[in-house]
Amino acid sequence: MCVITLICHFNLTNGQITEDEFIDVLLGTRKYIPALTAINKIDGVSMETLDALAREGDGRTVMLSCELDLGIDWLLESIWRVSFFFRK
Repeated sequence: MCVITLICHFNLTNGQITEDEFIDVLLGTRKYIPALTAINKIDGVSMETLDALAREGDGRTVMLSCELDLGIDWLLESIWRVSFFFRK
């Protein structure tokens, strides 16, 4: 099977996967899980900055302030959702 056929089979486009990740997927030596980015201390920046950060994120960015108790529940829920764990 040629590389082009494999790329089409896995529905990959340019820039989605590195050469090393592609080889790991083919060999089955590693499993990749999505990343979750947590930005703390949002109480110290302007609303414009928060808006810009939220818009450039990939949907896996959680903003929180431990001092103001903002976003901590959202962070916990996001960890469960991204890591594919389920609560009983």
